[in-house]
Amino acid sequence: LVEISKELLLKHYIVFVDGCSFTKRDGLLDFVAGAHASSSPWALVECSCRPEMAVKRIEKDVVNGSHPAKDRDSKLFWRCHSAWEASKLDPKHTLKVDTTIDA
Repeated sequence: LVEISKELLLKHYIVFVDGCSFTKRDGLLDFVAGAHASSSPWALVECSCRPEMAVKRIEKDVVNGSHPAKDRDSKLFWRCHSAWEASKLDPKHTLKVDTTIDA
């Protein structure tokens, strides 16, 4: 994924990378290095919500079968949540996404 991102940045595409796999700082550093190597600007947008809200959303997706990642469940969330490390990277923007879900 890092190599593909670098290739796209070199072709002047805007690249967004998303996912639970970026709960550890080291996982982000490869993408930052790729952006630097391709002389591209980068920014980190960290979306967060209360754990209860995340679990509620995930459980709804599981029931509906609406998420493309079939391994996405509350157990995965809690594993990622417990492994999370502060990125300590700048620029970083935090987006709070505590919104309600219709039943």
